[in-house]
Parts: sequence; C-alpha cells; structure tokens
Amino acid sequence: MKKPIITLKFIMVFLGIFLLLFVFVQVRLYLYIEASKLKITEDIRASDSILLQKEFGIDLPPEAEIISFGYSEELIVFRIDGVTDLEAFFTEALPLEIDVKEAQRLSDLIHRRVDENINQAEDTEETESWLLGFYFYEYQSDSNALTRVDFLLVNGDIIIEISDTYFVTENRARFREIVNR
Repeated sequence: MKKPIITLKFIMVFLGIFLLLFVFVQVRLYLYIEASKLKITEDIRASDSILLQKEFGIDLPPEAEIISFGYSEELIVFRIDGVTDLEAFFTEALPLEIDVKEAQRLSDLIHRRVDENINQAEDTEETESWLLGFYFYEYQSDSNALTRVDFLLVNGDIIIEISDTYFVTENRARFREIVNR
C-alpha cells in the first residue's frame, strides 16, 4: 500500500505552524493598538512646557500653565489653564494673524458661551463642555498646519486645549518619555 502524500504528521506540523503564526500576528496587533492609544499625564515640568511651546510656536502668559499632556503616534494634545486675558492670548500667545477687533469678538463669544453653559450646567451633572474651536490655518495666511485650538469649560474654568496630528518628528522620543514617566 502506498503512503498518502499528505500524512497526519504533515497536517499537524502545518496546523502548528499556522497557529504559531496566528498567535504572533495577534500579539503584534495587540501591541500596535496599545502603542497607538493616547497616553495622558499631568506631570508637566518646566522643560516640558518650554518644549511644547516651541513645538507649537506659542508663548504662554506668565499666569498660564500646561496642566496635562497627551501623546500617541498620531496625536499630540495638551491643556492650558490660567489664561485670564483671552484677547491678549489670541494676539500675543498664539501664532495667529489676528487683529484686536477679531480677538475681542472671539473673547466675547467665549465669555457669552461660558455664561450660557454655567446656567445649563446647574441643571446637569456635566463637568466639561465645549465653547469654541478653530484651526491655526483659519487665522494664518501661509499655514496648512492642522493645529487645533479648543476652548472648554471644565468645572467652571476656561481650559484651552491645543492638539495636532502633525508635529516635528525629532521630538517624538521626548514626548514618549514625558507620558511614560
């Protein structure tokens, strides 16, 4: 009697190799997904703040501070608290081509929405609400950057959130270090 071309031993070896390959792919996929999740820290040092300000071309007023920072391979985001003069923040801190009149309009809009949201928040348990948002390129003549600025009302305070999906690659290692300490 002739031996079959495909033996039980061959099938078992092939199935074992296939299962090992399948497990390897699953582990790699899991690690990739975990690495791509946004990691957030509130441990922001002065050197971290300087790095972020240089990265985005902003100059925070003395009373403001970066209170949290998030990083993934596709997104960088940080929050600023303590900005008391929104008009000056628009014209001096952010790299925008904005005149005083437009800065006043945006500031008034934010304050009006704060008043509306505080009145609404008394009826709900919501602690964070969006007030206003825009991209840098909306107020820059020669920019195609996707840097976004959002103004949030968090527990009664105006918090500024700046995020971007494109940033200088040489700082990626430093950003990973900040969120992983």
